[in-house]
Amino acid sequence: MSVRAGDQLVEVRLCGRPTRSGKPCRMRLYGPEIACRTHLTEHERDVAEAYQRGMGDGHRCGWENGQELGKQQVERLQRRIRELEGLLGRGTLRHETGGEQVVEVDG
Repeated sequence: MSVRAGDQLVEVRLCGRPTRSGKPCRMRLYGPEIACRTHLTEHERDVAEAYQRGMGDGHRCGWENGQELGKQQVERLQRRIRELEGLLGRGTLRHETGGEQVVEVDG
């Protein structure tokens, strides 16, 4: 069975590992989970923790890269604004009667 989480489909299944009574465990598992907390082995628990750590590190790294990219774009746009303001400062701005603007630079 699958459940929609936002815009993604998440697989839902049962643990299925044998309980003390010998019946299959009916605990629901979502997404990449291997087994319920009761039935996880130490190795599986370590793998799950490493997976979560890796996902967290990847998410944090992507967020930091996005922040840095945003800063670089802002700096680039600010430099471009200063360049364009410098160009406008060197010219004389006149308004034509037709509503169009004409800029004369260096005569």
